[in-house]
This record gives sequence, structure tokens and C-alpha cells, in this order.
Amino acid sequence: MIPRSHILSLTLLSTALVAPLAAQTLEPPFDVDYSYIDLGAVTGVPGNLGGLTFLASDPNTLLIGGSANTGSGAIYSVPVTRGPLGHITALGTATLFATCPNIDGGLTYGPGGVLFATGYSNNTLLQFLPGSTAPDLVTNLGTFGIGGSVGTCTFVPAGWPGSGQFKVASYSANTWHTVDITANAAGTYDVQGATAGIAISGGPEGILYPPPGSPQLPDFSTVIVSEYSSGSIAVYDLDANGDPIAATRRPMMTGLSGAEGAVVDPVSGDMLFSTFGGGNRVIVVTGFAACGFYQTYGLGCGGASGAPQIAGTGCPVPGAPITIDITAGPPNAMGALGLGYQMANVPIVNCTLLIDVSPTVTMVLDASGAGSYATTIPNNPLFHQWHGYWQAGFFDAGAPFGVSATAGLELLVQ
Repeated sequence: MIPRSHILSLTLLSTALVAPLAAQTLEPPFDVDYSYIDLGAVTGVPGNLGGLTFLASDPNTLLIGGSANTGSGAIYSVPVTRGPLGHITALGTATLFATCPNIDGGLTYGPGGVLFATGYSNNTLLQFLPGSTAPDLVTNLGTFGIGGSVGTCTFVPAGWPGSGQFKVASYSANTWHTVDITANAAGTYDVQGATAGIAISGGPEGILYPPPGSPQLPDFSTVIVSEYSSGSIAVYDLDANGDPIAATRRPMMTGLSGAEGAVVDPVSGDMLFSTFGGGNRVIVVTGFAACGFYQTYGLGCGGASGAPQIAGTGCPVPGAPITIDITAGPPNAMGALGLGYQMANVPIVNCTLLIDVSPTVTMVLDASGAGSYATTIPNNPLFHQWHGYWQAGFFDAGAPFGVSATAGLELLVQ
């Protein structure tokens, strides 16, 4: 197999001999509703670029891979500048976030606030606990039947078929897999197995489930894949398991040399794509529906296992399902999840109450200290631009005064 860096070099050389490098083009019928902005290269991030995502606690900070596919690969933190409508207009100067050898197109948050990344050409899955500056767990995916070398990964959002499943695509084998993972005692996740691959095409490097309400993309029924080998962004219809139906592939954008990682902007709903080579740029495609976002604030209070972690999944729009997820809590503990309509800051023994509690629900965590609460945002226009605030607390024999609690979680419904 020819390394991707060599493929890219040969492609650029042959293109230079016959014509100027082609620009990316939105294909019909998507060109009617969508447009794009080229943000250019990212100051302080060495090429080639890898995957990208937004920092879980701050939608105004972009994480992006640099020196991709090399042993010196790393993840960088980049502040973003937004215009009056929330669209990103510029990228700031990067700082090192974490080392990530061989980082490729996959970079996404999973349960427990764990950051997952893919590594090429050694076919690896890398995991980072919150606050880590180097991988906490590296897994060889070839052991589980994923051929060639992996390109990308993501978790299916709430509301989509296969919600919560972990999807991994091999770049070189052009296959799509569902991977089974389970929590371990260290807070990371062990791979237990993978399904046989579904054949797709184009060298997959990024996976996106578009926000509901996006033009020409029926709600909860399509997936978007960035394809390095074809230099394209493609749309597939989904089956009942949240997997692409290969025969339904249609191009959304072509001519995107080095198409690499992909992420939905949680504020504007825009989609961001990085490029491996091809100018090592970040391209923003606009026209998608905005999805709302989650953002943690304040500090939790720890017990024997540290502070429990809180996160939200799903697209926060009126009528959509969402889940509030708790991880890293005391095993088998009983507690409560509260919803507030304002932030608060009330000291209570060793903890701080961060919401003005209104409704609460009882939660019982499992043996790994995890639990979730599923609900649906009312399908009412009054909930557009609505803010909600969540916090959970649990009986914890290892904590001072017998209680541990999460930080606060702000929810914005778009």
C-alpha cells in the first residue's frame, strides 16, 4: 500500500503539470442551499492536518490534529472568532493540547468526556481522559478485524438510528464498522469486537450526522462522509443501524484535495472540514440547521473516584430527543439529576449547588459509575433559544460528608 503522503505528492505533481489545482465545488442539488468559506491554514499547527472537534467545555475552542500520520502527531487548541450570527470567521493561534502519535481523521468525544482519536498507518484507536496531555490507552484495531488502517471514528448522536453506537471506518480498506466498547476501571474504554465491514468508497476520513432541519437532508436519515482518496464530501442514506447504504452515495462537494476530518459547529450548525495537504486548510460549509449545544461550567465535588462527569448528547432543537449522561461516578450509587432554569452558586458542605433546582429525577448508577436520563425537548417554538441547566449529585461513601456531585451543564436549544 502506498502511503497517503506519497499519494498526495504524486497527485499534486501530476496536477501541476497539466492544470492549476482545482477548487472545491458544491455539487447540484446541494449548491442551491449550501455555500462554503475557506478559513485557510491554522497558525501554529504543523501540516499535515488531521481530525478536528470542538472542546467539550467550550464551543469557541477548536481542537485539530497536526503533523498527522507521523510519530510527532499532536492535537492543538485553537480559539475561534465568530460573526454576529455565530458563524466562524477566523481561527486564532494554536497552542499544544496533547501529543497524539499518528493522528488521522478521527477526533471525537465519547462517553465520560473521553476524547477518541484514530491513528494511521498503525491502525490504532487512542483515548484521552479529561485533562490528559498524552494518550491514556492505545488499541490496535487490527486485532478486532478492522483491515488496512483506520481513518476515522464517531459516536451516533441521540435520535439517529443506532444512537450511542461507536462507528469506525477504515481508510485503506474502505469499510465501515460498528465497534463494541465497554468501560474499564481506569475510565477509558476497552474494545470488545467489531462488526464485519460495510463496503463504502473514497477513503473515509470524517463522519458527520447532519443537524435535523438541514435542507435536502431528511431528519435522522443521512450521514456525511469526507473522502480523502476522492477529494469529496459525500452523502449516504442510513439503514436501521445508523450505517450508510452504499448504493445511495451522492457527492455534496468535489475537488476538496486531501479531505480529512469533519465536525459540526455546535453553535452555528455549520460543518468544518480539515485537509491533509491540499493547503492544510479548514473549510466551513454553511446552510445546515443550527443544533444547539452543551457546555459545562463550575466545578464538581469529588469522592473516592473524583468528581462525577456530566455531558449531553443529541441535537438540542425543539422536538428532538436528548440524553444527559453521567460517568465516573461512585459505582452503584443512588442520587438525583436536577434541572434548573438559572445558574446558581450556593456552597453546600463540600460541594456547590450550580442550578436553581426545579424538577429532579432519581438516578441509580451502574457498576462502572455511569447512568443516563433520556428526554425529549418539547416541540414548541417557545423553546427556541431556551437555556436549561443540569447538575447531578450522589451518595458517596468515599466523599467528605458522603456526597459527590457533577459540575453544571448548560443546554442551549436552537
